[in-house]
Amino acid sequence: MTFSSSKVTSAEVAIRAGIGRSAVSRVYTLGASASAKTAQNIQLAAKEIGYRPNTDARAMVSGQRKILTM
Repeated sequence: MTFSSSKVTSAEVAIRAGIGRSAVSRVYTLGASASAKTAQNIQLAAKEIGYRPNTDARAMVSGQRKILTM
């Protein structure tokens, strides 16, 4: 399967890992639960295809930004 060279999505990670997209979300959400085996499979798939969670998208959904000002 070929993945685009632009931004890789959580859906593509899910396809690569052979699991549901919600499991990918649970692995990358603080406080959410996923089994150790599932998390390991997702992290391996994410690394193979170059997935990085989009912090801007997360900030839009949560309404919080993790910015330190001085």
